Amino acid sequence: AGAATARPPQAAATAPTVLHVRTRILATLICVVQDAKPIPFPHPLIRGFSLPLMPTLPPSTLTSGAPLARATVALFLLHGRGAGGPGILALADALDVPADWAVVAPQAPRELGGSWYPHRFTAEVFDNEPWLSQALDAIAQHVAAAEASGVSSDRIVLAGFSQGACLAAEFALRNARRWGGVLVFSGGLIGPPGTVWNTDASLSDTPVLLAGSDNDPHIPLVRVEESGRAFSAAQADVTTDLHRGMQHTIAPASVEAARNLLQASKLQSSVT
Repeated sequence: AGAATARPPQAAATAPTVLHVRTRILATLICVVQDAKPIPFPHPLIRGFSLPLMPTLPPSTLTSGAPLARATVALFLLHGRGAGGPGILALADALDVPADWAVVAPQAPRELGGSWYPHRFTAEVFDNEPWLSQALDAIAQHVAAAEASGVSSDRIVLAGFSQGACLAAEFALRNARRWGGVLVFSGGLIGPPGTVWNTDASLSDTPVLLAGSDNDPHIPLVRVEESGRAFSAAQADVTTDLHRGMQHTIAPASVEAARNLLQASKLQSSVT
């Protein structure tokens, strides 16, 4: 397939913001103290916070390939921390996706410096709220738009790198069904050490690729292994592609493994 050309960014729908009651009380108190003026950061009354209380602008989205209304497959690409849509769109080129695929690359809010959530993916889940829930809600809205356009979930591929890979993995498991594929490049399921993920719902043999290394400073190998076991317990068809000594990146061999996975799936008639 030819090189994908990104369209101008378009605004995504605003996902509902849900604040933990403790955060809501702190926000209310500070607005009272400051007479409802914008909160400078860091604020001395909030201990342990390292980012503003609430994101405001919705993420923008880049697209390439076919419009959803005419697409046979929708490929959602989620970028890593501090990156953006243009970089992750290059992954579609590397996968050589067909012209009749819609490629959708949401972008994280600018207020977080291009990050989907502020802390490590192995932090306490509350520490990454409400941003984590907003990010997952944004993905859900994009998926719903694809399904409304006639692209069923078994023709939707969720893929990402680093923080985006963690989101893709977490969203797929939380919304278990038959997906067209889940490509997790240097990422894993979200939660602190000791997390037990809900694997009651079935992924119905969804092909899942977990690609990474034994030396990634951001993604512990044990978390990749735990993610593989959780996906297997949810009846996914799991493939791992691990490389010795590699840093936090996507290996060419992992891209080839992703292509092979897609070709072996029910999407093979649409893969060049």
